[in-house]
Amino acid sequence: MSGVVSVTLRTPDGTEHRQTWPTSALGRLQHPGLFERDPEYLAALTAAGWEGWNPRPGLLAPQGYGLVVVDLVHDVILDWQMSTWLSGISAVLLARDAWTPAAEAPPAGEPLHWLEAALRSRTPGPHHVALTPEAGPVWYADRDSAGARFALLYGAGRIRHACSLADGSLRTVPQGDLRGVLAAAREVAAAGAYGWYFVVDPAPCGIETHSPGDASELPSLLARVEALGFAVTPEERRVWEERVPGD
Repeated sequence: MSGVVSVTLRTPDGTEHRQTWPTSALGRLQHPGLFERDPEYLAALTAAGWEGWNPRPGLLAPQGYGLVVVDLVHDVILDWQMSTWLSGISAVLLARDAWTPAAEAPPAGEPLHWLEAALRSRTPGPHHVALTPEAGPVWYADRDSAGARFALLYGAGRIRHACSLADGSLRTVPQGDLRGVLAAAREVAAAGAYGWYFVVDPAPCGIETHSPGDASELPSLLARVEALGFAVTPEERRVWEERVPGD
């Protein structure tokens, strides 16, 4: 789903970055470097020129597909947008990304077994990562894809449960077996079981997910933003008010 979304990031020292992002970049918020407050990752996240994308100055107000507010002073992420699910990764999306044959070869001279090292990089690096299983096709994923995000989070111990959307039941995800988990995700997808997702552990942050597209929630969301100590400008307040039905 292409488009734009407002992203405000407040770093641990209180510095605020109010930006407009392409929705394709929202997956970069599903990253241990963010949750762990890695200075290099936070600097790269808000800088221009990271692998060809350029966050623009924006407003602390919903725009395009919505708004994400990341507050690393209070360890809170407010999520009101209709593009990327920040609290989890769909088993079906994972299987689709993780088992697509390579469209092109990896960089010359690079081994095909550098998946976790490449993905765990905190700073800009190779745009693609690859893994050749003992059997089956090459896994080749864009860094922003569900498969790449999953491998990074799994390697950091932040994918420990899978949850059923049907009844909320949880399954423990085995650790230390990336290939096995990817194979299990493929089996789930092949069976047509669309109701499972992998839960992302953002600790010490908490993700507060608000109903995307439900503008009636915006007054309470704005109150939450201000309760966290953000100063909303008159221009931003007008944008909030314009999104509320009946106003």
